[in-house]
Amino acid sequence: MNKRPLRRKLLKLYVPIFLLGVICLGAFGYTVMTHDGQTTEYNQGVASYTSLELTEALDHFDRSLAAYEAVRTGPAWRKFITPPDRVSAALAAHHKANILVRMKRFKEAVIAIQYASRLNPGENYDLIRDFDNLSARDIDSLAEASLTSKNVYELLMKSEVIRRQVQGK
Repeated sequence: MNKRPLRRKLLKLYVPIFLLGVICLGAFGYTVMTHDGQTTEYNQGVASYTSLELTEALDHFDRSLAAYEAVRTGPAWRKFITPPDRVSAALAAHHKANILVRMKRFKEAVIAIQYASRLNPGENYDLIRDFDNLSARDIDSLAEASLTSKNVYELLMKSEVIRRQVQGK
């Protein structure tokens, strides 16, 4: 008969501790899941690019692309927590290429344009898994960025001086 009061005391002690642990674990998981370095760096890069702080924007876009690659090539559990965002990576590569062209660093700009073209093909977004659930506005924005990157690449390659510089001759 003495077992029941002891069980009740233990339940009164352990149930709140268990619930507090679940709440703490949930809060930790929420903070980890909402801390996305790729998106944060991309947004800071856009803000710097808008205010014409080109070197700072270039650094932010580089960090955003590095975060994308780290998650994409990293362990599977990391993709589950914060999946890589190919859309913002494609736009970051596009903006990076534009900045490098403005800074007249054409060899690096060509590499960035090629990377942006691999991330953003410019068509058939419904067939690519990373571009599912895009709105029509997002598709138009991505298609425009892809077309702009391809046009800039063609203009760079038409210039004999720039082509020699890019090819290292």
